[in-house]
Amino acid sequence: MISQPSPRGILPTRLQELKIKMDKTQPHPLFKLATELGPLLVFFVANAKFHLFVATGAFMVAIVAAMIASYVVVRHVPIMAIVTAVIVLVFGGLTLVLRRRADHDRSHVDETDRADV
Repeated sequence: MISQPSPRGILPTRLQELKIKMDKTQPHPLFKLATELGPLLVFFVANAKFHLFVATGAFMVAIVAAMIASYVVVRHVPIMAIVTAVIVLVFGGLTLVLRRRADHDRSHVDETDRADV
């Protein structure tokens, strides 16, 4: 028995194949590559143009942006992206906070040294 085409001329089996191919849960491979390597590229570019602390902040923002983009497009964030984001945000935050504290302590020491002279 041969399947009858739908009113649009597409066989039901072919229509099922097209529906499977149009599944939005599988992103384009370039999108996946961009969300995985994009933040790293942002880090290296910012590090080359500015310095490590600007690059760290840019990396943290890019990681969050990549996770949001992944969720918007696919409605799913891979577990490795979440783990990576947590590690980057924790250690990046520590880097920025401790850098500011070290700069503050260093400037405070410089002021007290000048007062003794």
